[in-house]
Amino acid sequence: MDHGATALGMVLAGVLVLGGLGAEGARAEGLPIKDGLWETTMRNPMTGERTSRECLKDAVLDPQTMLEGQDDCQMTEQALDGNTLTFTLACAGGSGTAEGRMFVEGDQGNGEISMQFDTAGRKMSMTMSWDAVRVGDC
Repeated sequence: MDHGATALGMVLAGVLVLGGLGAEGARAEGLPIKDGLWETTMRNPMTGERTSRECLKDAVLDPQTMLEGQDDCQMTEQALDGNTLTFTLACAGGSGTAEGRMFVEGDQGNGEISMQFDTAGRKMSMTMSWDAVRVGDC
């Protein structure tokens, strides 16, 4: 696996760990998440569907957090339009790109990230999506 594909893989792992909702700290271009217990269902063509619950407080949905500590990938576009955040990121040497959309309003949210990457000369693509609902207080 080449280094750029590894970098994109680390970014994608961040998406999965965050479940799209766990990024904390205020950012200029983020979507605030209502405090409480959230249930998130992730759909990934490689690993299937996974549902988890997480207690969130003062959380902000911000794709820029996916890149913290990641030198090989950078956010190339990010736009906030009401309750919808869109972004594009690229990794070193053109080895990987991703485009995403995240939406949060009140007690629900959803999103999708489409990725294209090159692993050892093989071009691959996949789309991950998630739905989240606030199920109550923590």
